[in-house]
Amino acid sequence: MESLFDRLKSLGVQVGAKQVPAHSPEAASRKVTIQEVVSGEDVLTPFGPVFVSRKVYGPATLQGSVPLCEFRDVEILAEWNRTPEIAEHHPYSYLFLDAETSGLSGGAGTFAFLVGIGFLSPQGFELHQVFLRDPGMEAAFLAYIEQLAARFKVIVSFNGKAFDIPLLNTRFTLYGFQNVFSEHAHVDLLQLARRLWRDRLPSRRLGSLETEILGLERTTEEVPGWMVPELYIDYLDHQDAGPLQGVFYHNEMDIVSMAALFHLCADILSQSNPNRSLHGLDRAALARLYEDLGRIPQALALYESALQQGDLPPINFAQTLHRYARIFKRRGDWQTAADLWKRAADLGDAEACIELAKYCEHQLSCPAEAFTWAQRALQAGIPPHWTPAQCRDFDSEIHKRLSRLNRLLTP
Repeated sequence: MESLFDRLKSLGVQVGAKQVPAHSPEAASRKVTIQEVVSGEDVLTPFGPVFVSRKVYGPATLQGSVPLCEFRDVEILAEWNRTPEIAEHHPYSYLFLDAETSGLSGGAGTFAFLVGIGFLSPQGFELHQVFLRDPGMEAAFLAYIEQLAARFKVIVSFNGKAFDIPLLNTRFTLYGFQNVFSEHAHVDLLQLARRLWRDRLPSRRLGSLETEILGLERTTEEVPGWMVPELYIDYLDHQDAGPLQGVFYHNEMDIVSMAALFHLCADILSQSNPNRSLHGLDRAALARLYEDLGRIPQALALYESALQQGDLPPINFAQTLHRYARIFKRRGDWQTAADLWKRAADLGDAEACIELAKYCEHQLSCPAEAFTWAQRALQAGIPPHWTPAQCRDFDSEIHKRLSRLNRLLTP
């Protein structure tokens, strides 16, 4: 009979004692089953049984400060995601998915052992956690996921485009199953979180967003993500499911927080709540998103309110002035653009000084004033947010401009 070690080795899993918590003799003699740890049952599939834990959150549930079951207008979110068709789908058509895996680096030997799938229903928010008790039962595990996922039209994940979905697709292909996820539109909230909170939050990890955006702290049941593969391999070695309680909690919170974050992001993007309080940095990020979508009137209003709000750090204030001014520049409203650049220049912003030098030289035909602004740009120095390529070009571009303007001014 093929051993568990041989089965894992054939799948490419590296099994060893390194960094795996040691088991005491007492722990080795105590075999806690998954049914004792998590409420659930075996569900029969055409490929055998699979353990599934189900839970329903009532319609009034809050995740932190955010209602879990209140689906919001997703038109702007869908437009940003370049899947406008999802705005037409019923709220019950959205699937929230997160996978826990045997390794964090991916690769052919990595497989999912716990997949959480959440969705809205008439009862509230339903959560199915599908658990792989043994790698030899993976066909049944995948069959249940495939059957459940086929009911939905849209996947919502957090970094799922880069990790969860490609990994599951690989496993489906390995077993000759249909790639059910190829039919779904996909919203990856990590990408949206980076757009909205890049400037304000040092980390856009889901755990950080829970704390900073949802107003939630996980309980002591939580285990860090890096420990999850080790705990599962340890379970396979010792058949003690006790430590997996924290893994199920970790996966559950990821799914529920992802759903709440999705609703909140949709609400922020739609601006459906005029009383919602937003930090100036969030408002400026939202303005950039609207500008990129070509929704210029809304972008202008958001830029103006972000600038008036009074909580933008100086560097972000100057960057917001630039984005705001650029719209007027494209429209040919040079005077308004110049007024905005002057506000940024008063903060010592070199970019604004350069724009004013260009404006004075090419629009006003005033080389003397352009020379003054170019000198101020040189004194202001390289903006801290510039790329290395921009930094390399800064001095040469300024000196070329000063040299040309000086020739124009020399009789």
